[in-house]
Amino acid sequence: MDRYARLHTGALRTLVFGIALMVEGDLDWGQFWVLFGLIGWVIAAVVGVGFVGPELGRIDEAARTHGPDSVEVGRRVRRLFMIFRFDTALLMLIVINMAAKPSF
Repeated sequence: MDRYARLHTGALRTLVFGIALMVEGDLDWGQFWVLFGLIGWVIAAVVGVGFVGPELGRIDEAARTHGPDSVEVGRRVRRLFMIFRFDTALLMLIVINMAAKPSF
């Protein structure tokens, strides 16, 4: 199993165990911290699958075509790092949200 498959498996396990804890703990699914966590998880997954994966392929192709130090590769890598910063901030907010469990 490659490392990406292990990462996806770990993320899926986290989601499944979180859902199991909600069911077993008889917690309310309508609470803000639950909805924020689930919606944030879905956004992070969609960004990862829909943009990051394909963009890595495009960066690889641009590096082979134009060279790794080309302007095209640099532009794509900067854009990818911007998305990584967004994704990291979102995941940090999810963790803080799940730890604090705010109720609005």
